[in-house]
Amino acid sequence: MVTKRLILPLMVIALITSVNFIAADFVDNETTKISKDQDKDLISFPKKAINYRPVFWKTDANTTEIVERYPANNTGAVIKADIYANVTIWYTYVGGDNESAPLLFGDDGTIGPGSLSWTEGTLMTYDNETTVSKNDGLGYYNYTFNMSSQFVTFRARYGLYEDDIGVPNVITIDIWLNSSLIQDFYTQYDEIDMNIRMRRYNITNYGLVYREVITDPEDPDYRTNFQNITVPYVEDGSSIAKVVNATTLDTFPVDTELDVRAFVTHYDNVTLQERVFFENDADIVTIVDGNPQMNITHTRYTNSLNVSVNWEAEAPKLNITTVEIDWDDSTGLDIYADLPKHTAYHLYSETGEYSINVTAYAYGAHISKFATVLIETEVPDGEILLQLANGTMIDPTSLETTKIESKDKRITFYFNGSDTGGSEIDKFVIETDEGNLFEFLNAATAIIAFLEYGVHDIYFRIYDKSGNIYEIQFQIELTIPPEPTDMPVPYPFGVISFLGLVALAFIYLRKKR
Repeated sequence: MVTKRLILPLMVIALITSVNFIAADFVDNETTKISKDQDKDLISFPKKAINYRPVFWKTDANTTEIVERYPANNTGAVIKADIYANVTIWYTYVGGDNESAPLLFGDDGTIGPGSLSWTEGTLMTYDNETTVSKNDGLGYYNYTFNMSSQFVTFRARYGLYEDDIGVPNVITIDIWLNSSLIQDFYTQYDEIDMNIRMRRYNITNYGLVYREVITDPEDPDYRTNFQNITVPYVEDGSSIAKVVNATTLDTFPVDTELDVRAFVTHYDNVTLQERVFFENDADIVTIVDGNPQMNITHTRYTNSLNVSVNWEAEAPKLNITTVEIDWDDSTGLDIYADLPKHTAYHLYSETGEYSINVTAYAYGAHISKFATVLIETEVPDGEILLQLANGTMIDPTSLETTKIESKDKRITFYFNGSDTGGSEIDKFVIETDEGNLFEFLNAATAIIAFLEYGVHDIYFRIYDKSGNIYEIQFQIELTIPPEPTDMPVPYPFGVISFLGLVALAFIYLRKKR
């Protein structure tokens, strides 16, 4: 319930609030009134013809061309013009006459009294002849200048309070500087070269700039300085469009990343200065390894004096011209021309280990690889033992035939070996006359099952990696163990047991009586 004490503060708050609303309404109405007055003043100014966007009339000694902006486009037009051509910009206004003219604002890339400016407008010229001849209710205004810079941006305003229409219009010179790398990729042996296409308008120099692209996580904006390669332009009387070549004259390490751009220098007839134009797009070049690549295959160990080496070589951009082989035996070099793929053979005079050097050449670039070959003819050494039924290990080669008893036709073999020639053991092999062959990579204990009892021939071999073989053959007789017989109770335990039984029977009968 509101008390009397609260009535007075509430009335004060309400009064203040109402005053604020009144003040706000007064300000809004006053602002609106001012805007309306400005609109009334603007009624006397000509209006831009919405359906007639700016017309650009460019002409030089040879051509005259009219290019119109799209009527429905409100985002600014981009028009191309030849450099050093006279360009006339046209604007049309509804109700335009010679009593007033729009102001043209922009930037033509030059600095001087006659240059376009965004801060101080340039008064356009009323064209009475065109306005009368068209007789379409529009006033035609134009501004003519010489296209001596790479681009011009502009837009017109008629009156101080007229809104600008969209973004500026842009006039650019015809495409007259672009480049392309001559090669698809570059190696550490190549200079970076590019074709530069341009129009020969007072060109004094051309060339390229390049810099290494370095990624620095701590300073992402870090850039190295450009290196400049400048070539003087020599006029040869050829067509306006020219293609010239520029090169870095430097080579770069593998994996270097380069930013390469073309440029031209031309003399500006308006500013009487030389101006340098760089190509906007950069070519990013990553240097690849230009050395030949080669794979070789060969036998690491052999017991033959006739050795072969196979190679397959290729270079990124060049043909393999020659392949040289040094067989490491003082016989000199074998040279093979224009054979990127081939197998070469060589006959050594003695055993031993040789380091064969294979080198492939692709003009100035080359690659070398080594193939190590061990030629040895020494037979490895080894032994094999059989386990008898009682657990004893026996050398089967010490007997003509080794008899072994087995209930399940299984025999336990133990074998090992060593290589004396340096090529290492390749495998162990046990072969039986029943057609079974067992291979093992290391010394081991193996249990081998046979199909039948009786006499069997067994072959034991050790192979080294050079192909040398240690081999022995032995014979075994696999027999069934004899069945065990009943054993009598040994004396005197049998006699004592019998007398005990008689005594027990006598006692029993006596008690029964």
